[in-house]
Amino acid sequence: MSTSTPLYFNGIVEKGFGRGGKQLNCPTANLSGDCSPQVPMESLTDGVYFGWAQIEKDVPFNSTFETPSDEVKKSFPVLPMVMSIGKNPHFNDVLKKVVEVHILAEFQTDFYGERVRAIATGYIRPQQAYSSLEALIEAIQNDISTSKTKLKEKDSVSARHLPFFI
Repeated sequence: MSTSTPLYFNGIVEKGFGRGGKQLNCPTANLSGDCSPQVPMESLTDGVYFGWAQIEKDVPFNSTFETPSDEVKKSFPVLPMVMSIGKNPHFNDVLKKVVEVHILAEFQTDFYGERVRAIATGYIRPQQAYSSLEALIEAIQNDISTSKTKLKEKDSVSARHLPFFI
């Protein structure tokens, strides 16, 4: 397995355990199991990635991420994200690999059942179990900070304009 990027995902948002928003202050869009037509799910390297995501519906949101000035008009906003791929070893209760996208914006409503497109443009770290929930939350906050920095780099910014996003 490799951490080669970009990786493309296109799936329907499904209900998960609900831990992201409630326990971790990091709500996620859990994508359907067939969300990666590019490669089989089991061949994806478990870990935390950063990139861009788009919800194929107008969903009201607030974002503090500075949008680059070279914005290309799309049907729906392309927003920064950090994502987890794997079996969540900290909780040790996920039987199959899952893709969880945390879009770096605050949404006023849920968007279960909606289609989300995402491009992972870089890899941050492998998944791991932590000594405490607080240590996991700290790692997630570090991942978010890293993704915000990396997404301002030229290669990552250009991925926002790919025709994969509508």
